[in-house]
Amino acid sequence: LPPALMLPAALCATPLLQRLWPSGGVATCLALRVFHRGRELRTTALVDTGNLLRDPLTGLPVIVLSREAASRVTTLPAPGRLQPGMRLIPVRTVAGRALMPVFRPESIRLRTAEGWREARAILGVSPGTDAGFQALIPSSLLTHISSEGGVFNDHDLPAGIHRP
Repeated sequence: LPPALMLPAALCATPLLQRLWPSGGVATCLALRVFHRGRELRTTALVDTGNLLRDPLTGLPVIVLSREAASRVTTLPAPGRLQPGMRLIPVRTVAGRALMPVFRPESIRLRTAEGWREARAILGVSPGTDAGFQALIPSSLLTHISSEGGVFNDHDLPAGIHRP
């Protein structure tokens, strides 16, 4: 495991941190599945209460993916270019202001206590170097999906996705 991923992996693997918060039912780490153009990303995502990013066009929350994680479901844009289906949104980070490439995949699923839930969100590609995470989920997204239906079995896949 690369050193940059050790701390997030340890946090997500700690049973104490995986328990639900008593006040709101929000888990610290969740399994994430993204399906996009015949490709699938499976990873563990950290719930980030500081991620308040919303897409200015759709109003949807933005799940921030590391560049490595994003490269598993889409072709990353070259500097100064965007892939079809991507656009830029302005973001503020600790390092300052930047533009983040975003795209809407065919399906985003989060594993909650009730099972796999479909999440309505946009995916953003981290504009900086990977800071030891694969995906950061805004905590507001969890409140949204808990009020919706749509529990899926682990073997349910969107059309066009085939398991080898």
